[in-house]
Amino acid sequence: NFTSLLWLMFGGNSFHGSIPMSIGKIANLQVLDMTNNGLSGTVPASIYNMSALTHLGMGMNNLTGEIPANIGYNIPRIVNLIMALNKFTGQIPVSLANTTNLQIINLGDNAFHGNIPLFGTLPNLIELDLTMNRLEAGDWSFLSSLTNCRQLVNLYLDRNTLQGVLPKSIGSLSSTLEELFLSANEISGTIPNEIEHLRNLKLLYMDRNLLTGNLTYSLGHLSNLFSLSLSQNKLSGQIPLSLGNLSQLSEL
Repeated sequence: NFTSLLWLMFGGNSFHGSIPMSIGKIANLQVLDMTNNGLSGTVPASIYNMSALTHLGMGMNNLTGEIPANIGYNIPRIVNLIMALNKFTGQIPVSLANTTNLQIINLGDNAFHGNIPLFGTLPNLIELDLTMNRLEAGDWSFLSSLTNCRQLVNLYLDRNTLQGVLPKSIGSLSSTLEELFLSANEISGTIPNEIEHLRNLKLLYMDRNLLTGNLTYSLGHLSNLFSLSLSQNKLSGQIPLSLGNLSQLSEL
C-alpha cells in the first residue's frame, strides 16, 4: 500500500522464502535492492514490469527461473541490473540492448547459456559481468559490438565456453577499459597484436585457455598493466623483452 515509495532496500539480511508479488504493485518504485539474502523460487513477473525502476539488485540469493525476453521494454529506465550469484537459467534477453541508460549488467555466476547479445547500443555501459555461466561467443560479433561502448571500464567474461579465436576488434574496445577477464574459455589461436591499444588496461587475465604461438611484443605497450595472467595455455617461443617495459606490473 506504500504507493509513494521510491526506494526499498533490504539487502544483507537473512530474509528467506519467495519474493512477494505485492512488491511489483509499488508503481513508482525506483530502487529495489534484495541483494545478499536467502531468497528462493522464481522472481514474480510483476517485478520485471516495474517501469520506473532504475536499480534492481537481486544478487547473492537462491533465485531460479529465466529473465523474461521483453525485460528491456518493460523496465526501460534501468541503470543497474544486478542478478549475480543465483541459479538463473535460460538466455540473456536481447531486449536488454534497448535499455540505453544501463551502466552495470552483472549476471555472473548463474547458468545462462547461448550467445552473448550485442550490447553496442548501450552508450553508458561501464561494467559487463557475465562470469561463470555457459555462454558462447558465436562469431564473436558481441565483442565487435562492445567497441561502441566508449565508457566501458570492466569486462568480465571468464569461466564460460566462448571458444574460437580472439578477433582483432579486441583492440578497438574503449580506451577506458581497465579490467579484462577471459580466463577458462577454451579460446584458441594467438593473442592479437591489436591488444596494445588498450592502454589503460590494469588487469588482463587470459589463463586456462588454448592460446598458441608466441607472446606478442605488443603486451609491452600496456604501460598501466598491474596484473598479467597467461598461465595454462599452449604458448611457446621466447618471452618478449618488451615485457620489461611494464613498470607497474606486480603480478605475472
